[in-house]
Amino acid sequence: MAEPDPQFVADTLRARAEMALAKARRHEAVQRLLNHPSFAPAKEFLTDPMVCAALIGAFIALLFFAFFPASKKNRRAGVPKALLVGPTDAGKTAIFTKLAQDEAPATHTSTIPSTASVALHAGGRVKTVRLVDMAGHARLRDEVSAAVADADAVVFVVDVTGVVRNAASIAEQLPPLITAMAGTASRRGFNATPLRLLILAHKADQLSREPSTLSPPDLAPQTRQTAEERVRSVLTREMDRLKSARSASGGRIEGMGRVATQRSWFARMFGSAEPVAENTEDEEALVWGGPGAWNWDDVEGVDVEWGVTGLGGAKPLTEECEEGDGLQDLTDFFWDL
Repeated sequence: MAEPDPQFVADTLRARAEMALAKARRHEAVQRLLNHPSFAPAKEFLTDPMVCAALIGAFIALLFFAFFPASKKNRRAGVPKALLVGPTDAGKTAIFTKLAQDEAPATHTSTIPSTASVALHAGGRVKTVRLVDMAGHARLRDEVSAAVADADAVVFVVDVTGVVRNAASIAEQLPPLITAMAGTASRRGFNATPLRLLILAHKADQLSREPSTLSPPDLAPQTRQTAEERVRSVLTREMDRLKSARSASGGRIEGMGRVATQRSWFARMFGSAEPVAENTEDEEALVWGGPGAWNWDDVEGVDVEWGVTGLGGAKPLTEECEEGDGLQDLTDFFWDL
């Protein structure tokens, strides 16, 4: 075996000695700084166990909240998801069938949710939306709260011809829905995009005396205004009544305490799909606002919008006809998701 070059050995030893000397000098400089009288208060502060624990906790929390909203946003990136919800016989399934299959058959009350990818076309562009018809059967209403957790928007469909007659029962479906949406928006983080709620005055074509051969038909401006004002005024009045009843009962509405679902932090971090029901008293506080009359703008984390639609009567699947603007408000809403 060849003997090592003496010069190489000497250079190596010299380099190691210089490194050790530099390290010793840095250590000595740090010690002088720590022992300096002016640094004593800061040294005592930073070496306090409670301060160290608080700093570590703040650092971990910062990492968690910086990561968590981003992970939600990334998980929900891509095709937006919208829910069709509302009372029975409001016309949700007819809207769903028209958008998903371009058909307008007579429908009946659905008992299971239906899902489809809807492709919207305008000006040579294509927009795809994942649309879920949650149907109106009473036993499905608890499932709506779970579905909201993964949705970007909710469309609450109201039959404009029956909203006055059924005002109380229609409005009572809104607090659990809005509470679930507000709670979902809160859990997604302060920098997440608010959920969008479109309250849709449907079957507006039935307010017009002029028959239309289009499917969906064209809706006259006066018809649109009448339909929206009717639904908005009736639901605002009923929500104000519910808010007054909530105040009179000590801040709760009977039967609306456990309407939302939420996964535990462990499930949210590691992808468990099992929803866990929880008490939503805190989430209800996000909905009702302060003292005074009900105001749609008081709902935190939810953007409330209004629209008017009409499909016309059912037509045979083999019949073709030109389309009017009866679904324009809804398709415009989907385009903006």
